[in-house]
Amino acid sequence: MMCCLQYLGLFYESVVLSQLGPSDECLVDNIIQLINSLGENSNGWPIVQTDTFNTAVVNTQSQRSTSFNNTSLDCLRGACGGSLLHATLDCPDNLIPYLWNIRLLSSLDSSASNRGAFLQSAKFKARINNPELNANNSDEILFENRCTLNLKYLRHLSTLYLI
Repeated sequence: MMCCLQYLGLFYESVVLSQLGPSDECLVDNIIQLINSLGENSNGWPIVQTDTFNTAVVNTQSQRSTSFNNTSLDCLRGACGGSLLHATLDCPDNLIPYLWNIRLLSSLDSSASNRGAFLQSAKFKARINNPELNANNSDEILFENRCTLNLKYLRHLSTLYLI
């Protein structure tokens, strides 16, 4: 399901969905690697496509972007101040309340800072400092909070895309 969301261009939805995976956090590790690889391509596009069709589409788009006033797409700025990439990294404000994994939040924070999206980075830092996510809470409280956030997120996804 995470791959389907990424191919649909719903990057942050797949990031939040990775938290629902098994307890060994292998999905979270994969998403963190993907977040860290964003912008490693010379034109700022994330390197996430593996099949030849999507790679050809990305290569065609990057050639088109360099011919447009000799600028690349990573120079364009979005509404939240970050650079515009192929993935939907522009404004994840409505999905930040559903994030509860501290490792994901800190990785997203550093990625936003590196892209120059300081308002977005501040929102990730504010979410990290949320008392609900405090590691000093008992395991029972953390588990109940995670279950509640997961159910709210799944309800949010279903109302957006299924109804």
